Amino acid sequence: MKKAMQIVWGMAINPSPSAARAPARGIKFTISLLCAISVLAMGWGASAGGGTYLTYYDHAGTWSDANKTWVDDTMLCWVATASNVLAWGRWGTGEYDTADKIFEYMKDYYPDTGGSPSTAYNFWFNGSVAGGGGGFYPGLRYSDYYHSSTHLYNRMLDVDDFLHAGYGVHARIENSGLAHAITVWGYEYDPAYEPGDSEYYTHLYYTDSDDHVTELQMSAISQDDVSGRWSFDEGHLEDWRIAWCNALERDPFIDSLGTFFWADDKKALEGLYDLMSYLSFDYRWEHPFPEPPPGDPWWFQVQIETSNGWHTLYQVLLEQDDGGWHSLNIPIDEAFQGSQRLRFLVEGDAGVYLYRLHPIPEPATLSLLALGGLALLRRRRSRRGLV
Repeated sequence: MKKAMQIVWGMAINPSPSAARAPARGIKFTISLLCAISVLAMGWGASAGGGTYLTYYDHAGTWSDANKTWVDDTMLCWVATASNVLAWGRWGTGEYDTADKIFEYMKDYYPDTGGSPSTAYNFWFNGSVAGGGGGFYPGLRYSDYYHSSTHLYNRMLDVDDFLHAGYGVHARIENSGLAHAITVWGYEYDPAYEPGDSEYYTHLYYTDSDDHVTELQMSAISQDDVSGRWSFDEGHLEDWRIAWCNALERDPFIDSLGTFFWADDKKALEGLYDLMSYLSFDYRWEHPFPEPPPGDPWWFQVQIETSNGWHTLYQVLLEQDDGGWHSLNIPIDEAFQGSQRLRFLVEGDAGVYLYRLHPIPEPATLSLLALGGLALLRRRRSRRGLV
């Protein structure tokens, strides 16, 4: 189904396919970790917005909007969109850990021509461009985590499924022979109808590399009664229709953590992990987050046990405004890969304070959580949505 298409103002060709501590004061402090969310919690249910659903209602993180500079990247909307999805999926690296950084890196390896986000995923995972570059996950295939549209014409049902699953979603949109790629983050709906009804989805939330702003956009959409396709009814994308949408899962090699309690003995959260090339997880500081005492800074640290004691893999100085969700993707030196004991702590001269780690769940590990074990559990995905 691949065919050449014209482009306009950077609308690139996108061939069909082949992402506070708590106020603990006094002597005793408690460390608590948020229990892993079950798959049921990610499924259907009343959305937090009562008419609005954004994927980060159920999944840690937020939207990204990598934008073109319009210098040698006029037609690279597909690379910008892929960068948003990779950042959402925590497929970045220690150096390239945001959508903007991923985009700046990848566009140096591509000529200013059209393409598909799946091509960019393949490059990022395994490297596929003459001259090197990419290949940050050589032991994995992006296609094992890639999903294609399954609903004929009614692509909003695919969008809905992908967003609730926590996947990064990119859409191909078309208008009079032109094609473009955007990143989809959510939608508004009318609860008086069902998802299969043409009146159910009313607006789409998305980011667009071509709109000259860095913001989450919302546009009204409607379904054609004859073709079943969804189109934009307003804004700079008015009359563009959603041709298809695909999705990339988040990095599954992440920590599944339960709830743990300790007192004021400065004992941090410890456990055995099967480390691969990266240690990825989301975390959230409890509120309110008190101002650190003068000369007594607070640090969040991830450490690994060695024959010479604890070695710090990662640390960050905490500020009072550090509350809310954060995502980490810590590169692991080859010497440290394999089964290792790690510990997580927030520490200053006064001790360890309350914090939470909130990872993407592995339902099969709930029995392990009850034992207080920490594990980086590997699961292989079935190959779906190959390109």
